[in-house]
Amino acid sequence: MSTTDTEFAAVATSPRGKGQGINSVPVRFGLIALGLGTVCGIGQALIWHGDSNRPTPLLVVVSIFTLIVLAQAAVTYFAAWKLTQNIKALRDGTEAIAAGDFDAPINVECACEVGVLADSFHKLVSRLNANLRRINMLAHSDALTGLPNRAVMTHMLESLVATGMPGTAIFIDLQGFKKINDAFGYRVGDQLLQDVGRRIAKVGFDREIEQFDWGVSSFGEFERRAPQDITLARFAADQFVALLPGVVDADHCERHAKAVLQALSLLFDVGGAEIRLTAHIGLARVPLDTRDPAEILRFAELAMAAAKQERKPWRFFNAALSDVAVDRSRLESELQQAIERGEVQLHYQPQLDSRSLQIVGFEALARWSHPTRGTISPAVFIPLAEQSGLMPALGAHVLRSAVRQCAQWQRQGRRQRVAINISATQFDDPHFVRDALSVIAECGADPALIEFEITESMAMSDLPESHQNLIFLREAGVQIAIDDFGTGFSNLALLARLPFTTLKIDRSLIEGIGWSPKGEVLVKTIIAMAEGLGHSIVAEGVETPDQRAWLDDKGCHVHQGFLFARPMPAEEIDEWEQRRDLDGMIGHLRSLAAASLSERKPRASLALISSAG
Repeated sequence: MSTTDTEFAAVATSPRGKGQGINSVPVRFGLIALGLGTVCGIGQALIWHGDSNRPTPLLVVVSIFTLIVLAQAAVTYFAAWKLTQNIKALRDGTEAIAAGDFDAPINVECACEVGVLADSFHKLVSRLNANLRRINMLAHSDALTGLPNRAVMTHMLESLVATGMPGTAIFIDLQGFKKINDAFGYRVGDQLLQDVGRRIAKVGFDREIEQFDWGVSSFGEFERRAPQDITLARFAADQFVALLPGVVDADHCERHAKAVLQALSLLFDVGGAEIRLTAHIGLARVPLDTRDPAEILRFAELAMAAAKQERKPWRFFNAALSDVAVDRSRLESELQQAIERGEVQLHYQPQLDSRSLQIVGFEALARWSHPTRGTISPAVFIPLAEQSGLMPALGAHVLRSAVRQCAQWQRQGRRQRVAINISATQFDDPHFVRDALSVIAECGADPALIEFEITESMAMSDLPESHQNLIFLREAGVQIAIDDFGTGFSNLALLARLPFTTLKIDRSLIEGIGWSPKGEVLVKTIIAMAEGLGHSIVAEGVETPDQRAWLDDKGCHVHQGFLFARPMPAEEIDEWEQRRDLDGMIGHLRSLAAASLSERKPRASLALISSAG
């Protein structure tokens, strides 16, 4: 019991003599009536008894006036008692509300001022109930979906463990929601989350939102008891968590997981947009996996991440995942230290004009050479930075390093564009444009030689701030490239209005050249669209001569890929260029020699024919 509850109980159970004995209103009014009646009665009795015309016996006079006085006192006592009963009804109602019973009846039938007070009290209670319901809704429910929130889920898990009850936590993570949000806007995204919450509740768990166990009293306080039914909460932006009390059987848990996935697979119609969702699910069980309430959620989330990585719809937690989590935590700490020490280096991959093989620019790519683990793939540490909140620091380090290198090349006479990948976290920062332009000015780089690459989903965001940021960057002279184009949800009407300078065709589309006719149609369409809008176009991931020839034939001449060069440190670029020039010269001489030889062979044959004749 809390301190507040203890204080209330002490006040409620210790009246300290109030309303009792001489402190009772009926007793006081009865005594007052008795005293006044006695004084008046004695005076009247003396007058009657002294009347010389009709003397009355003193005993008779005293008896009559005693009865009159007692009757007056009794009537006064009864009237005061009746009034105080109504007051007690109001008091009982107040104490019931203080104890959390907001539905306790208040029976006051009186047309007097107390009745008016009771009516006002009824209005006060009604308003109080409405306000408390609103407060409870805000405190314990998600404002968007109306589901229980994270605090409720945490309390229910703690109650489950405290009461020794088994159960299963189901962690549900929606896939691709951010792309949908960026493509259709936040209003559609919010409505979609509301529909998702209702559908998971109805189809996945066969319940209305109000039927879930919230674990709170009518007063809005968490109850200390075992969970009595399923709880479904919105845990984060596009993540939901369900708690199945008393359920640990794998088949039973899998049935719920399948039901949730089935609910999400059905088409959503939101504002005229037809959307289909998928999800990954992780399951952790009490006490099989842990008895720690905090670990239950962490283990369920780890299982979900493993399901995503293994491309499975759901996965149960096991001890091996915990080892992975420990290693991931250690790697996260080491990445933070590497960023702080400047150990994350940049490699630069050339972008070339395929006709002249002249370098037109470079893309700066982060590389991490770990002292004991060796080279760690960007596919590992970039998502790790995003999920652990290190992306702002990593992005700032990459931006400053790339701009500094561009300025250094500029001073050396190499005026070639440097493309820098910008993360969504950086781009969403309200100070990003100011900070980025400050870095460019501080390093002394020409803004026209700096190109910021943003993803297609970031470019398609309908936030006015995002579009304004692009306009500010372009007005400052910075180039804007839309990276990985062709893999997201593009709003072509919005695309035509965006102030970008370059489209980069995603490597997944380039890989389809030569064997995917539909993929080739898409690439040709993107090339034609870029030319029509007056923008440059870059093909990334070019790895074969056939891809290069096909792209050249379709009018895309700026290529980036392993066919030409792998990413390399800045200090190796000069050597690579010299080697490339030498290889090009040798190749050119070989082609001349081959052409000369081919021209001589027919003449020799003709000479032999002539001599034979």
